[in-house]
Amino acid sequence: MVCLALVSIDREVAILPPYKMRNLCIERFCTLAASLGFERVVSTPRIGDVLVLQPSCAQFHLAIVGSIGSAIHAHAGLRRVTASPLPLPWPLLATWRLVETGDMPWPQSF
Repeated sequence: MVCLALVSIDREVAILPPYKMRNLCIERFCTLAASLGFERVVSTPRIGDVLVLQPSCAQFHLAIVGSIGSAIHAHAGLRRVTASPLPLPWPLLATWRLVETGDMPWPQSF
């Protein structure tokens, strides 16, 4: 879902590594996020930021902060992408923000 959002704003996306539902660490994601033009931030999340959440001990989940206090994410139970109100019920591990390139500002809403 994050890669589709990047493509929609004309950002190039490299071939992604295989995805597994269960992972023991987020280092692969951190490396990938940095290579896609994101930087880790410690400020309050804002529209367009990517949240790294942890629904269980070996599972990580990504969500994009949307407008009006929502997060856009792939909901496994509903089997679709949905908007859920913030805060989400899982621990927040990290927030990543796309670095603007100057030629294409980050959209103000989704």
